[in-house]
Amino acid sequence: MTTDAWVGRTILDEPMPYCRLGLLHPAYPPADATAVGIDVDACSSLAEVLEGRENRVALVRGILDGSPAPDWNWPARACLRPGYPEEARSVGRCLRGVMTEREHRRDAAPRG
Repeated sequence: MTTDAWVGRTILDEPMPYCRLGLLHPAYPPADATAVGIDVDACSSLAEVLEGRENRVALVRGILDGSPAPDWNWPARACLRPGYPEEARSVGRCLRGVMTEREHRRDAAPRG
């Protein structure tokens, strides 16, 4: 789900980027996950999981390889939906969130 949220939704602005097999962040409400198409009760095969992961790796690789000098400071859209930060993030920050779970957890945490 991390790649779908930060890359598919935030960087590429796809309205429904989620794989039904997305693995939820522990703080993400299951009802919100269901609303975006994630099957919280899915029991998938290893082949299905690996296929989904390969697709997500290809998506990120396409962004990284898409430009000889990408603008990592380019602002990705803010997404006013449950489970997303309300402020815009740069493409570089979104990709860091995908690349490191710790960064993702920090950026996804509710602000208090």
